[in-house]
Amino acid sequence: MSESQIKVNLSKQHAKMKSKLTYSFIVLSGLLLACGMASQSETDADKDKGATPVIKYARTYNAQTEGSPIVSAPLGSRLEFVGDNLGDVQQIWFNDQKAELNHSTIKSHSIIVDIPDATPGEMTNMVRFITSKGTMVDYPFNVSVPAPRVDALTCGYADARMVVTISGAYFADDPNAPLTVTFADNLPATIKDISQEALVVEVPDGAKEGAVRVTSIYGSGESSFHYLDTHNTILGFGGITDLGINTPSIEYQRSHLILNNE
Repeated sequence: MSESQIKVNLSKQHAKMKSKLTYSFIVLSGLLLACGMASQSETDADKDKGATPVIKYARTYNAQTEGSPIVSAPLGSRLEFVGDNLGDVQQIWFNDQKAELNHSTIKSHSIIVDIPDATPGEMTNMVRFITSKGTMVDYPFNVSVPAPRVDALTCGYADARMVVTISGAYFADDPNAPLTVTFADNLPATIKDISQEALVVEVPDGAKEGAVRVTSIYGSGESSFHYLDTHNTILGFGGITDLGINTPSIEYQRSHLILNNE
């Protein structure tokens, strides 16, 4: 074999080896890139799927500062639960009330969530975390419920035995401490219907001017308005006339109540 042929063969072998090395490099680079992309696309929910959540503590959420651990908070509070394996939590229950979740605030080591503003029907003093696999973890936490808030009365001049509606919030009726409604001088009213934001009651016989009080297991709340309020009225030729610009007259309120069977 001539020297020129030897050089040609060596050149061909070198070219084949270079081509194989280049191909191997491309394949290896592709694999590394794919692994990197897979790692980046893996969410906290994927990473924590099948793991049991661990709650270390809760604190009031503040975007600027990290608060101290707490063991109770009132309705409507925004909390941050800190722990491990939290990325796959799909449901959070405060007592028997389900919280609304924003999945962008659920991470492996923290969850930001608002306590539901509704009064619990059953007070367990537990927060329950549920994953996509159905794993449930209970964490002891007390939700404090405010005393009833009394905002308005459909007719402030309704006669005795007329049925009126009291609107407000936190009207909790507990079997062990039934909700009550009283007019001035602690005169009890008969309750016809109860919801968390409205009470349908019958004005008691002998009701006098004064605030309306609602009492639940969580305390008492008194209206800022008065039933049979005389502060903004005067006696005119046609009898009592309401001077409030946006307030219907007494007779209008009474007739409206009767016509609508309220």
